[in-house]
Amino acid sequence: MRASIRDREDFKISNLSLRLLPNTPAGFDREIQMASLLNTDAPTQEILEQTQNQVSQWLNDLGMGTWEVDSCETSRCTTNGESDGMEQWTFTVHAVPVFEGMAAIGGIQIGNLRNEEEYASNYYMTEASFTFNADGVLTEGQLWSPVDVVRTVNENAATLSMDGLLKRAMEHLSLSDMYEYGFISEDGQGKLHAEVSIHRVDYGLMRVKVPDTDDRYYYVPAIAFRGSSEIVHQDTGDVWDSREEQVLLVLNAVDGSVIDFEQG
Repeated sequence: MRASIRDREDFKISNLSLRLLPNTPAGFDREIQMASLLNTDAPTQEILEQTQNQVSQWLNDLGMGTWEVDSCETSRCTTNGESDGMEQWTFTVHAVPVFEGMAAIGGIQIGNLRNEEEYASNYYMTEASFTFNADGVLTEGQLWSPVDVVRTVNENAATLSMDGLLKRAMEHLSLSDMYEYGFISEDGQGKLHAEVSIHRVDYGLMRVKVPDTDDRYYYVPAIAFRGSSEIVHQDTGDVWDSREEQVLLVLNAVDGSVIDFEQG
């Protein structure tokens, strides 16, 4: 296990990481041992459920607050090509912190810790992830940015109704442009417009920075909209560019304001 800590003005890092098999100077030993661990059949539903329960127990036994499993992703790859290669299976369990009985929204991480804007965070979102082979053997794990709860400002904050939040989301999305979804237009592309499809809505806590502080944050009730987006030529209807899965919008559930999730 390795701990990484950085406490400077520009950005801060605090994380724990572990690897079952450390790298050797040449790297071959680890590759051979990893191959023997991963060349298995797909994980069973029983293994997935047991391992998620185990991860939850590990995290809550650490004494770093309360945690909850947020998602579990299974991954398959084939060595030496699909036709004659061997299947290698892994699955990763993701967990998020829980405050006052409500879990944080998972799957959102800061892209730039050096952002100098006033409300930008310089500390990664709190999360944990553990990767296993198909038999439930741990191969690596990470825990990012543990936090201490200083005080609870409002245990039962009044929030907008779900209908009200959905209405605000539709209003914002209808007025947004392609740049909000990471697209950049080029000269000569003609008239373009963005189309978004919402696939999933998550309700939970979202971290926002306390104004005029370096290392204090609020966790506020929020709603996150995930889905796909594409840029279409207005005249021809042809798709110019697309994004399969992304966070489209996060709203503060208390007042309906937009949370810049990329800044944390």
